[in-house]
Amino acid sequence: MVNSGIVEWVRTNGDHAILRWEPPDDHDADARTVPVPLYEELDTGTLRSIAEQAGERLRRVPRVDRSQPMIQLHLTKSGSC
Repeated sequence: MVNSGIVEWVRTNGDHAILRWEPPDDHDADARTVPVPLYEELDTGTLRSIAEQAGERLRRVPRVDRSQPMIQLHLTKSGSC
């Protein structure tokens, strides 16, 4: 979803960010709106669900090596609050 196009934080609904992806002009995909939980940790099934709603079809989720630092995603809302 975020490899190309524009991703906008549309609103917050409880403890979820509602993100909207607008594809670039050269894509034949439709725009998508995806709820993303604002939790520090997410289960594998939740990540798979988010990816599928964003249009990605995952065959498998990579195994997490807990001895390595975790990747953190920081979402910030742009514009007026």
